Amino acid sequence: MEVMSSKSFKMVLILVSVFTFGIGGIVMYLTTRSWPKLVDDQGIVLRNGKRLNWGEFVNKREVEVVDQLGRHVTSRLELIFGKNKAKIVPQSLADGYKVLELIESKLPNKQ
Repeated sequence: MEVMSSKSFKMVLILVSVFTFGIGGIVMYLTTRSWPKLVDDQGIVLRNGKRLNWGEFVNKREVEVVDQLGRHVTSRLELIFGKNKAKIVPQSLADGYKVLELIESKLPNKQ
């Protein structure tokens, strides 16, 4: 399954780029390099081109992002493959929760 960014993420990326003269957009783009580009039976291909195989999967971790007042902002799932991580941010992916379900179904029972 090919994984795409959501329309809302792309819009935020464009707006941030405009208001920060491109710098914020570059930073946002660089953070997506550890997001999945492709999920298949062998593993995950990250947007930076690195392939992470299911056989190398070690652990998963849920990360919650909060603001200065302690309010929930967003959350993501981090999949650890040895020394590498794949970050899954369902709200920022097109069909993000379908992607998350597919990944959960492919994970080995090491969880």
